Amino acid sequence: MNSEAWRTDWHKIMNTEAHALTGSAACPGVVYPYDIQQLPTQLQKLPGLYAGFVSGYLTQSISPEGVTVLGEVVAARADEGIGKGYVWVFGLSGSGVYFNGPYKPYDGHHFPDTGSVPVEKLFGNVPEYPRDDKPDA
Repeated sequence: MNSEAWRTDWHKIMNTEAHALTGSAACPGVVYPYDIQQLPTQLQKLPGLYAGFVSGYLTQSISPEGVTVLGEVVAARADEGIGKGYVWVFGLSGSGVYFNGPYKPYDGHHFPDTGSVPVEKLFGNVPEYPRDDKPDA
């Protein structure tokens, strides 16, 4: 994706949900099932929501708005017998945790079987933000 696909609207995550989400990024590069009741409140309201997944990034990056991006969260929902996967990024800015998205459509956004979720097709479909390659001071 190119920089025009970046979304500038970051939404603050409530405290309990923020701790659960950032704690899930402790093992970067691994995709974990994620309790949909721990998703940010706004995402819990998706019609037909039935699955969630999370993965932390191996390398931190900075969004154009100054948010340190920690990883991605995926919400899968059923819509008229098909599955749809939506991807959000999440990160830290100041003393808050924020999420941004959804990023769609992409190859694999729709899938025919709501009994399984093709997580390998859902993650990695967001713009690549500039990497924080500065050495620690």
